[in-house]
Amino acid sequence: LSDVNFIDEQRLSVTTNQSILYSQNGGITFNNITPDVDPKKVIQKLFFDGQNGVVFVQSRVNNKGYFEIFYTRDGGENWTLSKEGFGEQGYLYHNYKTNTFIFRSISSNIGYALISKDDGKNWSDMQLPGFNINAQFNILDNSSLVFKYQNTINNQNQDFLALSKDFGTT
Repeated sequence: LSDVNFIDEQRLSVTTNQSILYSQNGGITFNNITPDVDPKKVIQKLFFDGQNGVVFVQSRVNNKGYFEIFYTRDGGENWTLSKEGFGEQGYLYHNYKTNTFIFRSISSNIGYALISKDDGKNWSDMQLPGFNINAQFNILDNSSLVFKYQNTINNQNQDFLALSKDFGTT
């Protein structure tokens, strides 16, 4: 097991490296709702509310990181590939209230991220100018992003906070 997510008192999802199981009766029985993913790939993270879901899958191809992001709108019966990329590994962040996802690359040596404002269906580039690859951020309920990053000034690392009120556009 890599993750157990309780949606409410009766519904829960269980994620392993290769499968997603969903129960609507408190875990008495489960349905396999795994997207059609190569068994060599690893399911890293699942966000699922019983109807809508996004799954983040990672693997290595020719010694380079590779990721895929799938989404569902029908309880996991059908999954659609919405984004994929070579050479990138990273983390997936989510805010349920704003239906926003951000994929932050940790493979790149510049501040780079992808953002989805429609619950994982469509993705666009989100540059993080001036932020190093160790930048961390939170998605707030009012569509704001708070960035914590570090810059070197006078040969000393200094911590900074930055705020964007428009999903990182400014």
